[in-house]
Amino acid sequence: MAIARKMLDEYRIFTVHRDGPANGACIRVTPALINSAADILALEKAIRSILSLSRRSPAPCRRSLPAAD
Repeated sequence: MAIARKMLDEYRIFTVHRDGPANGACIRVTPALINSAADILALEKAIRSILSLSRRSPAPCRRSLPAAD
């Protein structure tokens, strides 16, 4: 739930915490037709920022995003 709260508080992106049965907890992001390209880029920036913070912490990140074009 901490990541979902961080996405909302720091990036103003609403996500939902989910308990994933196969790979553990995750967040759900649901873009819609009303979202702009700028909204998607803001989501990418937020995810990359959170991933970079997690790489500095003792707990390893399981996956990483591909490099931006």
